[in-house]
Amino acid sequence: MTAQVSADSAAQATGTASPVDLSTLVDDLRSLDRQRIKAAILRARQDPRAATPLLIDALRQISANAQRRELADPRYCETILCLLSEFRAREAAPAVIELISLPGMLPEDLLHDAITETVPRILAGLAGDQLELLDALALDERVNEWSRAAAVQVREYLVRDGVLSHDEAVKGLRPLLREAIDRGDRAVGSAAVFALTELGAREAYPLIAEAVQAGVVDKGFINLAELEEELGEENFCERALRRLPSTYVEDTLQELDNLIWPGEEEEFHGDLDLLAPPPLAGSMQLPEADWPFPDEPEPSGTIRHAGHVGRNDPCPCGSGKKFKKCCGKPGA
Repeated sequence: MTAQVSADSAAQATGTASPVDLSTLVDDLRSLDRQRIKAAILRARQDPRAATPLLIDALRQISANAQRRELADPRYCETILCLLSEFRAREAAPAVIELISLPGMLPEDLLHDAITETVPRILAGLAGDQLELLDALALDERVNEWSRAAAVQVREYLVRDGVLSHDEAVKGLRPLLREAIDRGDRAVGSAAVFALTELGAREAYPLIAEAVQAGVVDKGFINLAELEEELGEENFCERALRRLPSTYVEDTLQELDNLIWPGEEEEFHGDLDLLAPPPLAGSMQLPEADWPFPDEPEPSGTIRHAGHVGRNDPCPCGSGKKFKKCCGKPGA
């Protein structure tokens, strides 16, 4: 009923009736029935202007429910984010920021790996014109560390897309790194160092070296001598930014093909009691089946420079573990 009222309101706001029935759009996306979801996406594409308010309302409801510890399925959350990005819905930016600014581990619980693999793109596309707001989010230590890192990474996308000049991006990142050094903030410190490195910011090398020495970025991530040489290479920045995925999601259906669906793994029920045993304070909660971790090799001692590291990428320290299970653990 609520979805139908919202759909009617959206149609009235555009001055025309929606050409498709969107009354069950949100329920269909939430169903976790793959074919039902695909059909809903195809309907939404027929009238993005009417679908967008429904998706924003659904995102806000996800955030409200999460505050009550009622978690939506991460696949549902990512589908909504992808559609909003595909529709270039900049008006959704406040709802997206509200979601990733939820306290503690809630953004990770709701988004899983999308918090590093999708959220930076979403923020760049939908909120890239609000850098002051994103910087404030990045410096807010109450916000989840991965959300803060995503906010910092936005400038890389903006430079790659020609929205922001290289010099403007570096000028904006340096104060973030300076603040991180001054207060020992590893979340922003690491993210800012990675961003400056990807941008080939040779002029920021002394500040990067200071950050490494201050411990706000792990020394295992960066070999300063190699980094100084790399930053002087021609087209270093261009090559680094070319590795970024597209800013906007071009095809939500294609994005969803990369997700695991019911039948491929045990379905997520949003029951926090299933996430056990509790890991160290502040670290990511994992399904019980993944605990304890099997024996893994000791770190090799290899020190290497790395660009942006996803939570599921191999840890640059050379341990052989995933980043999120090694140096990427909060407080590691």
